[in-house]
Amino acid sequence: MAYNVLVCSTRKEQDLAKNLADSLRDLGVLSVQQETLSKPPLSKASHDRLQRADEVIVLLTEKSMVDPWVLYEMGAASSLHKRVTPILVGIGSSDLPAVLRQMQHVSYADLRNYLAKLKKRVAPDEGDKRVA
Repeated sequence: MAYNVLVCSTRKEQDLAKNLADSLRDLGVLSVQQETLSKPPLSKASHDRLQRADEVIVLLTEKSMVDPWVLYEMGAASSLHKRVTPILVGIGSSDLPAVLRQMQHVSYADLRNYLAKLKKRVAPDEGDKRVA
């Protein structure tokens, strides 16, 4: 079974999200979907994408990290016990609200290293099992 990644962003980061989704596909992550966050309520399609995701990557900027809908989406993913990985774009760890600072996050400058680790984590092992 393919590792399913959902890349979430606001409309302003849509191009970055598309580039990230393309990079994930290039790594061999077979199932990558992109979600442009807007306002609630969570649509059935959005909820279905969250349900199917093994990991949710959220692009965070100065504005999006305080957007209630972005935070809602991250909370929804967490409540479904999904791995949530914030990617910090143009901000540092110290800029994050306390609740987000506690999460494992990745600086956009370190994206290449994160993608290499993700590739190792999702690479099929003998018998088509994921490596933890």
